[in-house]
Formats: sequence, C-alpha cells, structure tokens
Amino acid sequence: MNTKSLLAVFTIGLLYTSCKTSGSASVRPAASQATSSTAKQELLDPSTQTIAEKRWPGTSASDLLKGHSIFISNCAKCHDLPKIEIFSERKWIHEIDEMAPKAELTAAQKDLLSKYVLSFREAHSTNER
Repeated sequence: MNTKSLLAVFTIGLLYTSCKTSGSASVRPAASQATSSTAKQELLDPSTQTIAEKRWPGTSASDLLKGHSIFISNCAKCHDLPKIEIFSERKWIHEIDEMAPKAELTAAQKDLLSKYVLSFREAHSTNER
C-alpha cells in the first residue's frame, strides 16, 4: 500500500472514530466534559436544586447531574441544544414526551431528564410557567 492510500485509510478511520464518539459535528460537549467541577457548580446552583427538591421531594444532586448528562448526550445526537430557559414548561413537557421514544429513553431516564430541564428552566427563566 502506498503512502497516499495509507494516509487516506487512516484519515477515514479517524473521522469514523470521531463521529462515533461525538455523535455529529454540531454536538455540544460530551457529558463527561459537561460534568467537570466547574460545570457541576453551574448545574447545581442553589435555585435549581431547591426547585427540584421542592417539586420532587427526594430529588438529589446526582439525579440532576444524570438528567443533565441525558440532555447533553441523547438530545444532541440529532440536533443542536436549545437554551432550556427559552421554552415554557408546557413546551418542554411536550418535547420530552415526543422525543423520548426517538431517543430510546427509559422511563427512568425520561424522568431524570424532565426533572433537570424543568428545574433548570424554572430557576433561570424570566418567562411564565
């Protein structure tokens, strides 16, 4: 095999591997990157945590981080992620109900995603519910 052919095969393999690990070119940061200590502080701001605990007693910080991870890793596979706070709660409930089967989310994953999105949205939105 000549050098050009070897380079082409290597490049194609690298691109394939890159696409498999990141989902697509427009995907947001991977969940592992998004849960760095800085991101955890942003995700778990007191208002989001308080809202989640009030609405769903027993909801933990870990639950919210899992919900965030699902949002980042599953939703971004197919499209860019919208700012959570720009949609109403009603719109988010509709979108999550519609997209969960397409994203092949389990009932538990859908629940974690909903808790994260709705808590974050309520904490950061200036819109009405």
